[in-house]
Amino acid sequence: MIEAERFLTSLAQALSTASLYEEDHPLRGKVLDQGFLRLQDLCDRSGEPVFTFMEDDVLFDGAPVRSLRSWMWAERLARVGVQRIEIVGSPEPDEYAEFVGILCQRLRGEEHESDDGARLRSFRYGAVGIASAAEPSVHHGAGEQGSRAVAGFLDEASALDWVLDEVRSGRELQMLEVDLVARALGAAMRSGVDFLIPVLRLEEFDAFTTVHSMNVAILSMAFGEFLGLDRKQIHQLGVAGILHDLGKTRIPHAVLEKESDFTDEEWTQVRSHPEIGARLILQSDERLEIPAVVAYEHHMTYDGGGYPSPARPRPCHPLSHLVQLADVYDTLAAPRPYRAALRRDQIVAVLTKGTGSAFDPHLAHGFKRMIAEWETKMQVFDERDAAEASLAAT
Repeated sequence: MIEAERFLTSLAQALSTASLYEEDHPLRGKVLDQGFLRLQDLCDRSGEPVFTFMEDDVLFDGAPVRSLRSWMWAERLARVGVQRIEIVGSPEPDEYAEFVGILCQRLRGEEHESDDGARLRSFRYGAVGIASAAEPSVHHGAGEQGSRAVAGFLDEASALDWVLDEVRSGRELQMLEVDLVARALGAAMRSGVDFLIPVLRLEEFDAFTTVHSMNVAILSMAFGEFLGLDRKQIHQLGVAGILHDLGKTRIPHAVLEKESDFTDEEWTQVRSHPEIGARLILQSDERLEIPAVVAYEHHMTYDGGGYPSPARPRPCHPLSHLVQLADVYDTLAAPRPYRAALRRDQIVAVLTKGTGSAFDPHLAHGFKRMIAEWETKMQVFDERDAAEASLAAT
């Protein structure tokens, strides 16, 4: 771990020096030489190191580097699309200098002209995505806004699909992957020229858990952005949105996909998912109180109705009411076996009718205002190829 700290410290020195001195200044060369030595030490000890930058946190090979918590360069690099750095093979000094130059240009908001990374065989960098079931991967290249958006909106669904399958199979909730998905979604929504709110309808994933949970997380985070919440609160909304229906992993698909009315027994099963989800979340980590509360309360109404029914009536957490609006919106906007998808104006009518009874009036008015004012930012993607083509053009 100490070699990782030393390498990142030397990388920070190289980035700072590059912003202060001209390219031919001798100090820049000296700092690059020292940094390359740190890089060699790191590769000799760790093989192929991987760094992930998540706002205040720095992860080295998946473990947090506590001494670099709140490292200012983590947020700066993540903001320009460098959330992850992988180092493979045996880097050369010129290649390291080229890599530092690319990072400097990104930090200055400039595009880097390179021969498609041919000179950077040993460095892979970009936004966090998920390439396989459990292993995070990186999306390469500089200035690839469309590719980063595709990774953030589509490939994260693969990660969430795996997480939910793990829980469905009786294994523990993988909170690191949930956290990475929420962070990647937040970064990807802001990575293009304009803020984007994608609503996914991808048939390759389970519409009742994976796709719906992704959409609720995206809509909740977008509403948090609209309300002016800070980044930590928005991230918390993303995690809560992802996990709000976790309890449905314990309900048979045959029940969730049923086209006819539920029997009493089936309805009891469906109504149990908030309690099951909250319990699963707290069993994973007792510190996840807010996501657990949201999972438990997201079907409780503003006037005290809904389910489950607590022994002592009490007001719900504001974030539960916020996620509830996103949940209702996506549920009504998606086709179900027993009905067609509702149009946006029909959904707004449902929200209006329930304002003050089912829905918190302040939040319901704000959510409807977001839908009206950010209508052009909301896009529905129902095919992966169409989504990739549309996002790559932004």
